[in-house]
Amino acid sequence: MKKNKTYFAAAAFLVVTSFGIRAQNNTTAGGGDATGSGGSASYSIGQVDYIVQTGAGGTANQGVQQPYEILTLGGLSETSIQLEAVVFPNPTTSGIMLSIKETDLSQLSYTVYSVEGKLLDKKNITNQQTQIDLKNFA
Repeated sequence: MKKNKTYFAAAAFLVVTSFGIRAQNNTTAGGGDATGSGGSASYSIGQVDYIVQTGAGGTANQGVQQPYEILTLGGLSETSIQLEAVVFPNPTTSGIMLSIKETDLSQLSYTVYSVEGKLLDKKNITNQQTQIDLKNFA
């Protein structure tokens, strides 16, 4: 009997206290911070729920706000690739020309796939102008 009273009291406590719990949870499209001579404000775009507060000084729409965070990443090195390649003619019936403006061709190759994703051809590039024959792949 004492066990049932304890269980009932705990359940009643959880039910009664859960009515006072409120949280902000919403998905918004964007947001930010606006500053001016009169102060600053945070705003959200695409809010579904908000409350309008009106007073002598004006009105305010209260709702879910975007958190303001500044993240700094360090220790990352980025390697950029400068490669200019031109493939012509398009459309074609027999073959294409691959023209690459690159001084070091030693690590470059081309790959031809079918529309189903099947590997048709793969070769290393040895010249700045490479003829690729497509007659056998039709």
